[in-house]
Amino acid sequence: MEFQRLEIRGRGGVPIGHVELMPAAPSEGEYKIVIQLQQGYQVLALRSDMCSGRISGIVGKLPLPSPQPSSKP
Repeated sequence: MEFQRLEIRGRGGVPIGHVELMPAAPSEGEYKIVIQLQQGYQVLALRSDMCSGRISGIVGKLPLPSPQPSSKP
């Protein structure tokens, strides 16, 4: 089986991460799915329907930290 990295794209086609299929126990036909989001993105909600093998999630971008006022006299 050939493994490929699939890119995850967000709004406007902006790349926000990738998905990889990795062997867990290949001799037994077991694999794991790894989702890696780029820095600044997080999973806000996750729902799993184990019977159908479906997982859906909502991904959001972390808010930028507000600039700290300088403490110059």
